[in-house]
Amino acid sequence: MTRPVPGLTPRHSRLAATQLARLALTSMLTSSPAVQEAVLETEVDNEGAMSLYRKLGFVKEKRLHRFYLNAKDAYRLKLPLPTLHSLGLTKVAAQAEVEAVLAATH
Repeated sequence: MTRPVPGLTPRHSRLAATQLARLALTSMLTSSPAVQEAVLETEVDNEGAMSLYRKLGFVKEKRLHRFYLNAKDAYRLKLPLPTLHSLGLTKVAAQAEVEAVLAATH
């Protein structure tokens, strides 16, 4: 279930979340081109987040029991990242993509 965002329909909330996640990954690549993977954790029952991360290519690495202060379990998810060179992007081109996304959100 997607958690509601004030002022946005559920569909627009999902689109915004996807765009923000892609922006974060692109920004990570532009600031540190040698980065090899992205790692994050999410609650096992957060279906909206799990769906988003699956669509972005994240895979479950392991289940973390009682990971959060509320004693909920989490999944650790990983996404192997290509280098800018293997994407065919220069740092300038990737930065332009980040700036275009930022401009579109204002």
